[in-house]
Order: sequence, then C-alpha cells, then structure tokens
Amino acid sequence: MSPAPNMHSKDGYICLEENHRQSEERNNARDIKEEGQTYVGKVRYFAQLAVEDKQNPSHKHWKGAAVVQLYSPPDPDFLTLSSYMLASCKLLEEEFTHVVNIKQIVGAVAMIPHQPTLASGEEELRYFMVEKPSMDIATFLGNKEDKGQDEDGMNFPAE
Repeated sequence: MSPAPNMHSKDGYICLEENHRQSEERNNARDIKEEGQTYVGKVRYFAQLAVEDKQNPSHKHWKGAAVVQLYSPPDPDFLTLSSYMLASCKLLEEEFTHVVNIKQIVGAVAMIPHQPTLASGEEELRYFMVEKPSMDIATFLGNKEDKGQDEDGMNFPAE
C-alpha cells in the first residue's frame, strides 16, 4: 500500500505526505498518548491545519496534526514467552487510521519486521518494537504507574 500524494479533509484542508525515505528494513513509528492510553502508530502524513480561533472567529491559527495508522497491542503470548522482552505487533488495516494532534505524540520507536511461524505452520508478518533506552513505553505494555510518593520520597517502584 502506498499513500496518496495528498489527502483532502472534510473541511477542504490538504494534508501533504511527509517527504522522507524509510528504510525497507524498519518502520518509523510514534508513541501516541490519548486519554491516558498509549498507542503505537505509523505516521503516514504530517499536516498543519488552519483552525478557527474560538475567542475570535474571524481569526485562524495553525494546529499540527498527524495521520497515523495504528499497530495492534503487543501479542500477549509473545510477551509471556519472551519474559516481556518482545513486543510483537501487527500493522492494523487502514480503517484504524486516525488524525491526532502532534502534541499527543510522546516518543518515537522503530518497528522491525519479523515473520514468526505460528502454531498452525503459517508465517505472519509482524513488527517488534525497538525503543531508545530513555523512552518509557511501560504504559503500552500494560504496566500501571503508581502516582503516590513512597516512604523516602524517591518514587522508586516497590520490589
């Protein structure tokens, strides 16, 4: 599937395709946080949209947006078998494409293709996540963060 060179929104704005080359060996993806939930998606386009100012309707301001195709949550069997080291996901169909505010993008990861052989003997195209050591995607893997202070105020997780 190759994205169209541009896309028109309902309001007549044009979203231009991001002009960059991606390695055939990996997909660049972004962590997106929405309503406290973290998702991983492949950015198809970046755009700037003219949005009407609520306080002064005759003025417009620019808002950054991204058209993002989501990846599935990590496969729980791969997570368990790999001691939570292999977050293996599928790139979801085009109907799982969303427009998000670029301020919702909280990080970047690489999604490396791999084709594991399933129990049925079929190979399936999946992607495993590689992140920078400083990135925190624990919320994507389902871990809950304790927001409270611990005894010494250092906020280290309990053992």
